[in-house]
Amino acid sequence: MKAFCAVVLEKDKAFLSFAGLKKGSLELLAEKELLILNNEDFLQRLRTNAEKIEQLIADFEQEYSLSLKKIFMELPSGLTKEVGVQETIVLPKKKKVTPSIINSAKKYIENKFLEWNHHCIHHIVLDYQTEGIKANEAPLGVFTNKIKFNSLLIYIKESFYKEVADIFYNMEKDFFGFVAHKISVLSQGFKCFKGSQVAISINSFNSYVGIKDEKGKVSEKEFNFSLEKIINELSKQYAISSVISGQLLRRYGSFKEIPYFKEITIKKEESYLNLSTKALGNFLKRIFSSNIKPIIEEALSDIKESKRETTIFSFIGPLTIKDGFYGYVKKLLPHKVEVPVYKCSSSAFGCIKYGCSKSLEKAYEKKESLLGRIKRVYHEYF
Repeated sequence: MKAFCAVVLEKDKAFLSFAGLKKGSLELLAEKELLILNNEDFLQRLRTNAEKIEQLIADFEQEYSLSLKKIFMELPSGLTKEVGVQETIVLPKKKKVTPSIINSAKKYIENKFLEWNHHCIHHIVLDYQTEGIKANEAPLGVFTNKIKFNSLLIYIKESFYKEVADIFYNMEKDFFGFVAHKISVLSQGFKCFKGSQVAISINSFNSYVGIKDEKGKVSEKEFNFSLEKIINELSKQYAISSVISGQLLRRYGSFKEIPYFKEITIKKEESYLNLSTKALGNFLKRIFSSNIKPIIEEALSDIKESKRETTIFSFIGPLTIKDGFYGYVKKLLPHKVEVPVYKCSSSAFGCIKYGCSKSLEKAYEKKESLLGRIKRVYHEYF
């Protein structure tokens, strides 16, 4: 079986997703969570914890009897730079537009607008213009000698890329490249990219929102709503330690309607506290709904007003694994909500999905199957 891995580093955790190719479909095999040593510098955090990550990969290989060598890595928000560019490509003569012409033109644009020491990780064409027609899709089959590109280039320093590649090389693993955080969040949340979409990732210390408008432009916003905030509010509500409130959330937190009365007995210093699971569930729903509504309003401000009603939402993160989460969210929001194929605690599987297909960047290759795209990815690295 062809297998892939993606690594996501948070403040004090690493998430690794492992996926396999089965009958042309990419399937999640496992998502692993690893406590790591925190370091504000991304490269130093990766170096410091490389041995732990390598051991976790080795454990997976042994468990699944697989030899895994291909790895993607999510690039955290704030580490990428991006630039919007417009460029008209003039062909030597009138030609039928093919994918190879589009690829060559995109490479020319990257070389022209990025410095020699920059590494382009995503080149998203927002629209094309040729023969007086403007469209979001590549004008394949059209005869022309001139194509205007409106592109978004997301890039990092080449030296940064090489340092990460060297870390994985020392593990005897091939680094397949970066996926920007906002893109892997969207990829994890949705089966495919279509129309305006918002994916909300609620993490241990903050929340990130990946936003894609109807033209394919991708943006990201950060919020202070987090599991830590829920735990602290729970701690205040019942005058218990954050350690105990964290355990309560992990073990008993639920969005499911509880029709019966069940009590949890908690030791509180020299006394005991009796707390019903229903009261805990209602508290969690109240905290979640009061914090999620302003996040949604802010996310929609990046979407054209006429498209806001048709915007589709999705969620990722540890809360989404709780019983009844999506049922509750669907009732709460006046928007369409898509349930991901795999409910995960991180966007690592989305990183693999996008790394294999690059569907925002190669939409003009729609006829190619996922299997074909993954074979091409392998071919590019040999």
